[in-house]
Amino acid sequence: MDSENYFAKTIDFGLFSPYICIEFQFTKTNAMDLKTIKQIVDLDIDDASKERYIISILASDKKVIPTILKILNDERETKDRLIMDANEVISKATLVMFDENVKFNKNAKMTPEWVTSSIVKFYKEWKNFAGCCFKIDELKKMIESGDDLQN
Repeated sequence: MDSENYFAKTIDFGLFSPYICIEFQFTKTNAMDLKTIKQIVDLDIDDASKERYIISILASDKKVIPTILKILNDERETKDRLIMDANEVISKATLVMFDENVKFNKNAKMTPEWVTSSIVKFYKEWKNFAGCCFKIDELKKMIESGDDLQN
């Protein structure tokens, strides 16, 4: 290890675990030390202590707060898009079910098939975040297939 770029700091976590003392390697730029975090994860101690140790390492990184804020912002944006997309699909289904002009107009683009296509498209796009609460084999096959349905 290059002594110009690193310095050792021994942290005694006596408040948390009186018998554990770990030597952490911090860079002079205060970047987190992933090697030390891995060592902490591998320690044979309770998870609460591991968590406190890892938080101590993360707290030494000057970039941790901006990084966490970016992660939170990305999650918020994803959830916002998910809610908007779910609202669109539910609105389409509601329109087809309740609007008399759509319900009985044979030339309308908005048909039950159109709604089904929208639902399948939604579930495909959001498969890691949302899914049907009911076991519907036909819907499952449509979602798993690579076929694009009408929009």
